[in-house]
Amino acid sequence: MNFRSYFTTCAILIAAALSGCSKTVNPVTPASVVVVNAIPTSNSLYVLFSKDAPKYFSNSISLGYTGFSLYSPPSGTKPVSIIQNTDTTKAILTADIPFASGGIYSLYLTGDTTHPDTLLLRDNIVNFTSDSAGVRFINLSGDSKALAINLEGGTQGDVATLSYKGVSPFVPYNADINGPGGYNFEIRDPATGDLLTTFTWYYTDHKNNSVVIAGSSDPNSPTPLTVFQVNHF
Repeated sequence: MNFRSYFTTCAILIAAALSGCSKTVNPVTPASVVVVNAIPTSNSLYVLFSKDAPKYFSNSISLGYTGFSLYSPPSGTKPVSIIQNTDTTKAILTADIPFASGGIYSLYLTGDTTHPDTLLLRDNIVNFTSDSAGVRFINLSGDSKALAINLEGGTQGDVATLSYKGVSPFVPYNADINGPGGYNFEIRDPATGDLLTTFTWYYTDHKNNSVVIAGSSDPNSPTPLTVFQVNHF
């Protein structure tokens, strides 16, 4: 065999070997998950997409009560651990949660630190046109009473009855394209009509917010009703 034939044969064999070893690699598209701390009795929380706690939390995002942050875990069923900054040796909540590739989610932490609970939503964020903004309401008030929500001074409820863990659809409201603005809402007891609290939703033109109602409707509770908004942009 001459050198040219020898090297040609070697090249063919190497190419065949490499071809046999190659395989198609499918890229993994992560999910987008907004995690919201609506646990009134909690200290700051760390959110881990793992059951193994890191040795150090100095670079980890912490969520105080009413805080929220965006995470991008890989798709698939993932372990989620919630850990308080007051005791990082154990989780107050662990769960295996499925996330679809490219899915958009909101994970609300509710209940209390001894009996934490979750509400997972796969979101379909509506792209409203200019001069409008969207808002939905979520009842995470721990005493499990239904709530009614209406615009301040309105005669009809924008949300007539919202039970515990109830979620209204995103509803568009007129928005001023030239600057920030807001709407004042009243939170009421639908059975009696009594006013429980008020809240001003500050919108961003053609964007969406969730308005979360947490805490207790009992005025003597150490964790009274708290209303806050979550950005979906």
